[in-house]
Amino acid sequence: MTERLLIVGSGMATARLLEELTEREYGGEITVVGEEQQASYNRILLSSILSGDKSLVDIPLLDADWYQDRGVSLITGQRIEAIDLANREACAASGDRYKFDRLVFATGSRAHIPDIEGVNAPGVMGFRSIADLDTIRSSVKPGANVAIVGGGLLGLEAAHGINSLGARVTVVHRQPHLMNRQLDAQAARLLQRQLEARGIDFVLGVSPERVLCENHSAAGLQLENEQAVSASLVLFAAGIDPNKELAERAGLACDRAIIADEHLRTSLPGVYALGECCQINGRTFGLVAPVNQQAEVLARNLTGQYSPGYHWENAPTQLKVSGIDLFSAGDLPFPEDTRSQVLTDEAQGLYRRLVFRDSQLVGAILLGDRTGGLWYSSLIDSGMDVSAYGASLMFGEVYCKAS
Repeated sequence: MTERLLIVGSGMATARLLEELTEREYGGEITVVGEEQQASYNRILLSSILSGDKSLVDIPLLDADWYQDRGVSLITGQRIEAIDLANREACAASGDRYKFDRLVFATGSRAHIPDIEGVNAPGVMGFRSIADLDTIRSSVKPGANVAIVGGGLLGLEAAHGINSLGARVTVVHRQPHLMNRQLDAQAARLLQRQLEARGIDFVLGVSPERVLCENHSAAGLQLENEQAVSASLVLFAAGIDPNKELAERAGLACDRAIIADEHLRTSLPGVYALGECCQINGRTFGLVAPVNQQAEVLARNLTGQYSPGYHWENAPTQLKVSGIDLFSAGDLPFPEDTRSQVLTDEAQGLYRRLVFRDSQLVGAILLGDRTGGLWYSSLIDSGMDVSAYGASLMFGEVYCKAS
């Protein structure tokens, strides 16, 4: 009998899993049920659509022909409400039922909305989907005041996109400097000045106390330092909450997310969890790289191929923040027993910091120009002695090997 594999969720993790299963010639029947109306798309690019750098045609990951050509049954706009593990079927809000032999939870996550007064008012939202994109486009007019809570990657990308619509944007971040997981204070100040030059305002080192409302709709934020930020739209982009509730109702072991082992197996046989909805060895996930690695591990598991399992790697961050190149490798904050080389050109918006422990490179931050980042990452991973490069190391691989 042909195995029936049901995947609940149709996001980026599912798209990568389907590609991995196809590559390994999985022989079962695959059904994907997703709550959104669209098939898998690259949600990382949603802010780029706001800014005009991308359009909706740029973000699909797998089109309808891909599913049809490979015999994958895709159901969109369908919310799974319950899992009947005794009868191996999933029950949708519409009343439809989907039989399975093995089940994958790939339900993703949602924006974290803190439990403060006023967050349920109209005009308060996260930014995780095409539906959210449409809401922002329809509600933000030139000159409107928008408050964004969160000065990490998601918040700054959203700020850039909404600023491009002509809105007046204020970013509220509870840490003393922006992108504190990827940047040190000096790089963050340089980034902040570049974004301020584009018209984005910042309030740092403070958290929102409540959402201010007028006529039952959002009107701004009251901060814990008694400062008020005026805003007709309040967008939370400070972390995510894994969508674990469906799994919890089905009886799976959950903590912050659905608990899985290194092979993505949950507490119940034949049931797996993948991506932002899962928790492995106490860790949850919000970046693309670990989710892609998990998809390969799970595909190997489902096709009976050997896999050593998923193991966390402190991979470097290489991205573009509001059009500004950024590379970061190593654990921030860097330990006190390290020393640094720093090169700064504020006029050009450039900052480079290399961090050493004894003769080893243990960290790197590149802002404005990430050339050489992957080479620095390889040096960090290898643990090799880099003392022979001396000061030349700051100028990259080509310069070092030529000197």
